[in-house]
Amino acid sequence: MRLVLEKTFWKAQSDDVIVTDYKCPHCNKGLLKISKERLVIEEYKYSKKNHAHPDMSSDWVESSCSGVMQCNYEYCSEFVAFCGDARGDDIEFEPDDGDYSFGRGYEYVDKINIKYISPSPNLIGLNDNYPEIVKELLKESFCLYWSSPSSCANKLRVIVEEVLNERKIPKRHKTKKNKIIDSNTHYRITRLGKIAKYKEASEYLLAVKEIGNPASHASKFNEKVIIPAYKLLDKALDILYVGNDKDLQLLKNLAKSKKLT
Repeated sequence: MRLVLEKTFWKAQSDDVIVTDYKCPHCNKGLLKISKERLVIEEYKYSKKNHAHPDMSSDWVESSCSGVMQCNYEYCSEFVAFCGDARGDDIEFEPDDGDYSFGRGYEYVDKINIKYISPSPNLIGLNDNYPEIVKELLKESFCLYWSSPSSCANKLRVIVEEVLNERKIPKRHKTKKNKIIDSNTHYRITRLGKIAKYKEASEYLLAVKEIGNPASHASKFNEKVIIPAYKLLDKALDILYVGNDKDLQLLKNLAKSKKLT
């Protein structure tokens, strides 16, 4: 499992090519890189007005940016587009000759914050065994991760619902008074957990659901919970759609080696 954690990367004026730690969504092997020829950074007009201020510093510089990244895996080399904003900064560097008699040096950099990227790097794996609707919803959530964390969390909650539908968990149930009512997500996850082999998966799905609930109220939503939510969902999907295959693969290998006989 590989999760994109940082939405920011740094571009120094001396950088010709930057290799990010974002994995290519096309091949899922190479890393996305960007060359200065494919990066556009334009300082906002209101930011330029600050240059005349006596206290002007690098971190007052604000810009709009966009560009095209390319996979560094030679057998892929596909492209990904992004847009965002940037803020200036000065980073300290050590002199090449090790001579500190003139102190340490500083270089101006643009801290580029990605707001949208398409297609987005995969935050978790997209196993071939996953239902198509789940894979498509995951891809949508990956894009929302950059621009709207609360919407991303809501999308993860939708994925939980689709998993329950795919596992044929009923949407309605009978009460103790024999009244047929709609089942909420919590109840349906609990029903999934009554299937012995899915008990652990249901616990992970319940945790994802709990994280997604407050996402409808942006003022109360904590963006830092997104990555833990993906980790929980990844584990649940692995149990539901991949785990059994691993068991079968092990049995097949044991049979081939005649250790089952």
